[in-house]
Amino acid sequence: MPAREVAAAAAARARRAQRQAEVASNAQATPQAVETNGFWLGLRWLAGAAVAVACVYLSIAIAAIENAPWLLIGLPLAVAATLVMVAVMGPLARRLAGERRPFTAQERASLTMRERMDAVNHSRGMLIQSVTGLIVFGGLVFTAQGVLYTAQTVEATQQGQLTDRYTKAIEQLGSSTLQVRLGGIYALGRLAEDSERDTEAIYDILAAFVRDHASGSLRSMSSSDRPATDVQAVLTIIARRPLPNETIFRGLDGSEYFSEDSAQVIDLGGTRLRGAELRLSSGDSANLIKVNLAGADLSGADMAGAHLRGADLSAANLAGADLSGADLRGVIGVTQAQVKAIAKIDKYTRFGECLPDYECWERLN
Repeated sequence: MPAREVAAAAAARARRAQRQAEVASNAQATPQAVETNGFWLGLRWLAGAAVAVACVYLSIAIAAIENAPWLLIGLPLAVAATLVMVAVMGPLARRLAGERRPFTAQERASLTMRERMDAVNHSRGMLIQSVTGLIVFGGLVFTAQGVLYTAQTVEATQQGQLTDRYTKAIEQLGSSTLQVRLGGIYALGRLAEDSERDTEAIYDILAAFVRDHASGSLRSMSSSDRPATDVQAVLTIIARRPLPNETIFRGLDGSEYFSEDSAQVIDLGGTRLRGAELRLSSGDSANLIKVNLAGADLSGADMAGAHLRGADLSAANLAGADLSGADLRGVIGVTQAQVKAIAKIDKYTRFGECLPDYECWERLN
């Protein structure tokens, strides 16, 4: 064997002996190394927790900006996901491998070149997987935010369309042409069904239209007259509005009210129905106390058992109306003889005065 090879082999044996001696020395110093390592590891976890708390407070501090809810949720989740990744890559991985502590510098120095390359490649793979997981998590967050933004955009577009329809209908309502006004009226009626939050405002506008366009004509309206076409259209839309039982109607001058066996649950006490056309059936217990029915068309109405105390029946058409058992005490504008001549009554129909006067209001209070 050449002298050079003998010298190289001797040097290699010397290096191996030196590394073995270092490993034995490190094994004796392990408790101190582990203690020091645990101390710094605890500091790192404490720093991570501090970063998480800081992110939470930061997200709360910027809660006034537009995307505050997403930041309030996203930042803590991102920090938590990062800490989980660190835990999986570090302490948990070592625990699963049976290691209770990280390698010391001397232990890492004792590794062969192949072992070092394997460790580096393994660490690279774990880092790539961790980064991929974080990217996927971030993608989910941004996807959810995009879905929310799309929903908000769609809602804003719908609201813009409703606003355009509302503005156009109001313009049509002010037209001097009857057909254009009718188009605006029915457009508002459809809009009231499509936009729940605009319903009250739309019905207020329609009621104002009736007051402005019908108040003058109703003062001179006779029993044979009917409201104008556009006014009647508004009143028809209002009458079709879904209403809960026992609803109290107010200010429906000139309206046309139809009821199918439901008058027993209707309270029209104190309502102004001047010039209205009513078609009632099964009127048991219908409250029409102090109702203004001047000029109303009640011909053929089934008002048996209705409470009409103090009602204004001036120029009202009662031809063929069934008033059996109705309470007509204190009615205005019509006499007992006139009612008997044109309407159907029986022995239970009550006439006379309300004495004292507050009897006419007792069902309203």
